[in-house]
Amino acid sequence: MASFENKTASDETAQKVAATTQKIVLLTEQNTKVLKALKEAKKHILTQDKQIKDLKAVAPKDNFMEAIQSYEAQLAEKTAEVERAKKELHDTRRAAKREQALMLSAWYSLGISQQRQSGGQQQQLGVNGKPDVTPLSWLAQQRKDATIHGRHPRNEHTYEVQERKINSTLSKVGVPYFGSNEPIVIDVPEKWMKMVNPTRANINQSMKEQIIELEETVKRLQFELNDTNNPDFEKLS
Repeated sequence: MASFENKTASDETAQKVAATTQKIVLLTEQNTKVLKALKEAKKHILTQDKQIKDLKAVAPKDNFMEAIQSYEAQLAEKTAEVERAKKELHDTRRAAKREQALMLSAWYSLGISQQRQSGGQQQQLGVNGKPDVTPLSWLAQQRKDATIHGRHPRNEHTYEVQERKINSTLSKVGVPYFGSNEPIVIDVPEKWMKMVNPTRANINQSMKEQIIELEETVKRLQFELNDTNNPDFEKLS
């Protein structure tokens, strides 16, 4: 009986030892795996640390101000180019305006010379041996034609209006500039106006003389009327 109990106790002890041994083996394997994983993690950490240090070593420094200065320099260069282009455009427009003024002056001088030449050829001797003076200006020719065709001289105001319109058109000539909507205004000198219409000054002088003569006539008539209304005038008569 005692030997059976001892055998049973030894069997239980053997089972416990076997179970404990199995646990030890499992724990040993787990410990080995954990150590291996820990070693790999440590190696990974060291590798990452090295990479971080390398990245910090080769990373560019903060150059924000340098970038701003570079952009400002580029902006200043572009602004200078724009100013040069504006100046070139302004010079080109001035040159075009000057050339157009010279062309207009040459054309105008040619027209005046042709008009004088044609007017000189028309001044021939008449029937009485006197020169047949033909008006040089277009308006004077129109007035002469109107007189020939029996128009009333009171229509002179109409011719004056036409003359003012034509002179106003000649005094300011608008020449359109290529690529621009703004007209180039060219002022024609007053001496050119006299060359275009040489009879205008004579007409104005004649009108002034007629006005002065009429004023003197009115004053004389008023003076005579006052004398006739005077009582002493009746006594004398």
